[in-house]
Amino acid sequence: MLTKAEIKPRPPFKFLNLWVEKEDFLPMVYATWMEEADGDPMLQLTTKLRRIKKKLKDFHLLHSSHITRRVEEARKEWGKCQIDLDANPSNAGLRMQERRLAHQYNQLLNDEESYFRQKSRIQWLSQGDRNTKFFHRSVLHRRSRNTIHRLINDEATTSQVNTTFLLQPPSPRTWR
Repeated sequence: MLTKAEIKPRPPFKFLNLWVEKEDFLPMVYATWMEEADGDPMLQLTTKLRRIKKKLKDFHLLHSSHITRRVEEARKEWGKCQIDLDANPSNAGLRMQERRLAHQYNQLLNDEESYFRQKSRIQWLSQGDRNTKFFHRSVLHRRSRNTIHRLINDEATTSQVNTTFLLQPPSPRTWR
C-alpha cells in the first residue's frame, strides 16, 4: 500500500493561451459544449466543464506537450531536409517538404514563445514582490530595459541623455 508521501498529487489544470490560435480549438470546444448533459443547470454546467477539461488535456497532448523537445526535433528535421535539398536542388518534392517543415518549425517556435511568456507571468504572480531575489532581478532588468540612453531629433541628430539629471528630483524652485 502506498503512503501519503509516495502519492504524487496531480498537477492543476492550466489553460494555455496558445491553444486558442489552433484551427481546431474552437470547433472542438463548441462540439464538446453542445453535447447533452442531464440534471439541474448546475450539474449540467459542471458536467460540461469536466468534459471540456478532458478534451483540453487531450488537445494539449496533441499540440503543446513537451514543446521544447518538439521544437528541437522540428529544427533537426528541417535541417536534414535542407541538406537533402542542397544535394538535389531541382527536386520539387524536397522544396515543398522544406517549406512545410520550415512552417512547422516556425509555428512550434511561436507556440514555445507563447508558452514561456505565459509561464513567466504565472511565475511573476506566484513570486510576486515579496522582496525576493527574483523580484529585485526583475526590477533591475526592467529598469535597464526602460532606460532612455539617447534621443534622436527630427534631423536625425543623436544626443546623449543626462542620466544624473533624470535620477535627481527637481529643485523646489522649478515646481511653480
